[in-house]
Amino acid sequence: MKKRYIFADIDHKIAKVGIYLLTKIFYSDLVSGNHKTIVASLGSLLSEMPENVHDYFNASVTLTGPRRKYADNELYHFWTVSSHDGEITFVASGHFYCQSTGGDSFTSFC
Repeated sequence: MKKRYIFADIDHKIAKVGIYLLTKIFYSDLVSGNHKTIVASLGSLLSEMPENVHDYFNASVTLTGPRRKYADNELYHFWTVSSHDGEITFVASGHFYCQSTGGDSFTSFC
């Protein structure tokens, strides 16, 4: 179903940051094949909003960065970009693990 996007000033800024993030993801070593197609489709959707209205499509890609160790601590991040029924979501999360206390996940932004 097509509906007109209504952007506030902050929405334009968020879309620009999203396009920047998707461009970095597209050219990174983290994605290949079909994932590149999904990332490119999400980027096209963002770059053409709000002027062009698209048929809604549902797609999601999650990328996990490398695990990093700091003494006995381990940390890694993961990012999810998704489009579901016209709503685009960016989530940056991660997981922290300390051998003496255990681990926990966290969300940086969504």
